[in-house]
Order: sequence, then C-alpha cells, then structure tokens
Amino acid sequence: MKTALVFTVLIAYLIQAGWANEACSASSKPDFRAPGRRISEEKCREYNWERKCSSAQDVDVNEHPYLGAIAYRKEDGDVIFACAATLISPKFAVTTGHCSRNIRIGGSLTPEFVRFGNKNLKAEAVIDAKIVNKISYPQSENEREVILRKNDIGLLQFENALPLNKAVTPACLWSQEIGSDVTKVSAWGTTGGNKLPDVLRTMEVQIMDSESCKKAAIPYFNRKFPKLEDQHLCVNDSSDPKEYFSKGSSGAPIVISAPVAEGEDMSYIKAFATFGTRYRTGAITFYTKIPNYIDWIEQQVWGTTPL
Repeated sequence: MKTALVFTVLIAYLIQAGWANEACSASSKPDFRAPGRRISEEKCREYNWERKCSSAQDVDVNEHPYLGAIAYRKEDGDVIFACAATLISPKFAVTTGHCSRNIRIGGSLTPEFVRFGNKNLKAEAVIDAKIVNKISYPQSENEREVILRKNDIGLLQFENALPLNKAVTPACLWSQEIGSDVTKVSAWGTTGGNKLPDVLRTMEVQIMDSESCKKAAIPYFNRKFPKLEDQHLCVNDSSDPKEYFSKGSSGAPIVISAPVAEGEDMSYIKAFATFGTRYRTGAITFYTKIPNYIDWIEQQVWGTTPL
C-alpha cells in the first residue's frame, strides 16, 4: 500500500512538472499587452511570469527581491555600499541622480555594481550586477545647480540581464496618485554612527499630505532646494528620530503590494528617498515620485522596442 501511494505521488508530480514545463514554454507565453496598459505594466507582468517559470525555485525567498545596494570602489580596492537601487527590469535599476553618479567619501568614487538577492550584504547567496551605463534625467544649464533637489533620479544599466527567481525580481512602476498613509521603507541606512549595517532594516513611516509637506519644507529651502516641486513627496517619522535612517538611505524605495489578478499580487515602487533632514522630534525625508517620471523611465528602459 505504501509503495503504491509513493508511486501515485511520483506520477502526479511528474504530470504536474510536465504541465508546468508546457505552460512555461516560449510558445505558451501569454500576450501581456492590453488596451490602455502601459509598457512598464506589460513588462512587469512578463517578468513576474518569467520568475514563476524559473528553474531556480530552490533559492532562498527574498522579502525584497527588487532591492539592491550600490557598491562604490575605493582606491585601496575596498567596496563601500552607500545607496539603494530598485530593480525595474532585468537590466535596469532606478535610484537617485546623485547616487547614479560619482559620490565623495574620502575621494570621488564611481558606482561599480549593484548587489541583489539577499538582505545581508555579506551573504554568499548574492548577485552582483556590473554597471555599464549611468543615465541621468536631462536638465537645462540653469537647472544643474539644483539637480540634486529638483530632478534627483537616475538609471543604472547592467552588463547582463539578471536571471529572475524568488530572490531577484523587478518591481513594477506605480503610475497613479500617491496618497498620504502609513507605509514601510527598507534600506541599509545607518540609524546612528558612520558604519553602514550589513543587514537590511525596515521601519514604518508616514507619507504626509501635500499641504503638510509644503509647510514642513519651508524651513529647509536654500540655493539647492529653492522650492518644493510636484515630484517631491514628504515622509515623516515622528516616533523616535534616533530610529530614522540617515546616511546610506538614498534610493530607499516605498514599495507596496497590489493585486493584478485573483490571488496574485505584484510589488510596485511609488517613490524613493532623495535627501532628508531633522524636523522637530522626528525626521523628514523628501522622496522622488515615480509617476512623475514614468514616461522618461519607459523611454530609457524599453524604448519603442521592449528589451
């Protein structure tokens, strides 16, 4: 009886595996195009399908499979992880404009690769994506002085397309309005001192409404930040300023899970951290809204012929 049961289970598994292989073949790939659907949405559904069909399903599940840490190489050969980036296609990640260019930490450092696949940067199960192209949002000559505040967004292009699985999966691009609510943000940013942690940290924050954001931003206006732009979003943590991210949090995304079909959710990036400051008993961080740049992102990443 036991042998018969094992045999039955084995046959059922082989049949299911055969069905899965057939469902994931190139000839059975669904057409994700639909009237009114943006190309970023089409590609996101396609990447999700590829992830589910991946043969590497035995990898460890990563709670944030879209999140990566940007590595900068020092003159002595050591690597510094100083910013976050969000994977939006197998070959592109979005981050801040200032993180996509050289940064100054004891000298001018160039972004070299982005580490994905694990919340622990020192874990063995990671994927390092080599950066071959850095794309900044275009600005006029007069805007260059305030680029770090006005259009702080950039794209990182990788040498090779990343294999998609449960540990590495792109996030979709949010295209709707962003309301004021409580959400979570994850980053490798420090909460005190100068040493960045190796393990990802997550905390709860409050997205401020537009009027509160405008009032809160006034004390911080300066030459590089002359006014609050429509593409800015204010995020406030009023519980304990000591627990708020500081150094290393640039690029940390606000990501939500939204349903796309019955029983199926996908992750959407709404915004990412650009710069922050202390405000009263808490801290305010200004974020760049993804919906305000989605046309530019789609043009750069997928163009007229999707990658």
